[in-house]
Amino acid sequence: MAENEKIDEILDLNSDELVHVKALFEEKQLLSAYELLHKNKVISFVLAFLFAPAGYAYIKRYDFAFISLFTLNYFFMGFIIGPLHIYQLYSKAEEMLREA
Repeated sequence: MAENEKIDEILDLNSDELVHVKALFEEKQLLSAYELLHKNKVISFVLAFLFAPAGYAYIKRYDFAFISLFTLNYFFMGFIIGPLHIYQLYSKAEEMLREA
């Protein structure tokens, strides 16, 4: 029920408030991209190759770390999927900061 109330609250916002919410969201995304790019790529790739959840935890993506852990390290393919996904996250962060 709480989710429905949040959705109703968001829909009741006027256009100025929506612009403000969107700006805050974009600012949070830029901040997380900036923090990611200050992590050592080599360390994150090595950790992800050895144990994917450790690589995700190093870059503070705990959501992916838990998914990887509870899917048995991506069905035992984490040593391939983890580093590739972390590379994708780095590339996306670089692109986002370049555009800002």
